[in-house]
Amino acid sequence: MTHFKYKAGDVILILFPFTNLTAVKQRPAVVLSSLQFNQKHGDVIIAAITSHLSQRLADDEYLLNDHEQKSAGLPKTSLIKLGKIVTLDQSLIQKNIGSISPSTQKKLLLILFRIFHIS
Repeated sequence: MTHFKYKAGDVILILFPFTNLTAVKQRPAVVLSSLQFNQKHGDVIIAAITSHLSQRLADDEYLLNDHEQKSAGLPKTSLIKLGKIVTLDQSLIQKNIGSISPSTQKKLLLILFRIFHIS
């Protein structure tokens, strides 16, 4: 049941689609859209989170530090993949597992600005 209560910075569990839309996988994601947007539309804009770390961090990824990881409710070292953004209906959210701080949200926005060439 959807309550339209999710806000930017919430870390959720959701069935996240693969980019080719052939399958979905339950994974954590961070809500990027505001509470006001989410209430108005019934959707959330989210970015994928993964514990599959590569040797080198890509320009569109943000590695959570230990404190951020614990606050997000994630059991393993994880990174946010800002190149994997999707808008989904809030009814697909399975649960809220944690959150990231406003300062971490600002860091994510800076990465998004770089991705979209916004100064």
